[in-house]
Amino acid sequence: MNNSYAIYLADGSNFNNLTSNFAKSNYSIGIILYSSINNILKNNNGTSLNGWYGIYLTISSDNNNLTSNIGEGNTGDGIRIDFSSNGNTLMYNNGTSNTYSGVYLYQSSNNFLINNTCTSINGNGGLLLASSSHNNTLISNTAISLGTGIGISLSSSSNNNLTSNLGISNSGSAMSFSSSSNNIVTDNTGRS
Repeated sequence: MNNSYAIYLADGSNFNNLTSNFAKSNYSIGIILYSSINNILKNNNGTSLNGWYGIYLTISSDNNNLTSNIGEGNTGDGIRIDFSSNGNTLMYNNGTSNTYSGVYLYQSSNNFLINNTCTSINGNGGLLLASSSHNNTLISNTAISLGTGIGISLSSSSNNNLTSNLGISNSGSAMSFSSSSNNIVTDNTGRS
């Protein structure tokens, strides 16, 4: 498929159930939710061959449930949640990026990430929370940076709960916190 988006839910596409789809985009994004709420995505594979993100939730895409999906981004993130996309639950997903982050939260809060595997091959980190991503809960995630990036990184993000996560980096920091406060960090493992 040569379209920008292989699967695209936009502008109030709510209460949909996407199960066991294979979505491949040669240009931009595998699976994208734009201003869409209360959707269920399970056992999907979103692949962006030459574009940005594997799975992308943006612009107030709230209260979505993503379980056992694969997001592969070539020049962006494997799984990205940004711009006030809040209250989402991600469990047992696999996010892989060749040049950026495995999983990236930007300006998004109150999300639950449980038992996800996040891999950055040549990029800047496995699992990143940045720019006012507050009150998120991360439990038993594995974040791997094979390049020079960081396994798990929090930047300007506070009041998050990180429990039993594994952060691995080949040449950067296993875990990093910058301008982030009041985070609860318990039983995590960092390897660098």
